[in-house]
Amino acid sequence: MPSGVKLPSVHQVLELAAHFGMEMTAEEAETYRALMQGPANAYRRVEEFSQSRMPEHRYPRTAGYRPAAAENPYNGWYFKTDIAGADKGLLKGYPVAVKDAIC
Repeated sequence: MPSGVKLPSVHQVLELAAHFGMEMTAEEAETYRALMQGPANAYRRVEEFSQSRMPEHRYPRTAGYRPAAAENPYNGWYFKTDIAGADKGLLKGYPVAVKDAIC
């Protein structure tokens, strides 16, 4: 089972509350921790889904990276990768960028 999301202990919830100037009893901390269980399970399920159903890559590609400021002066790139692509076709030899917008 993926372990990307771990619930804080009751003690950690109390420490966080104190850090942000909140007063909280151990019982309240346990209640908040219990409320976190549902979203944590949902995140784990999404992680399981993405790991178990990743499609095979049709073309070789690099893992990708976040470009440094020097390479990205206008902050136009969030993430960059290289995909080899097909050996033939209209776009062979041309660099192509893919823009994704979520509104």
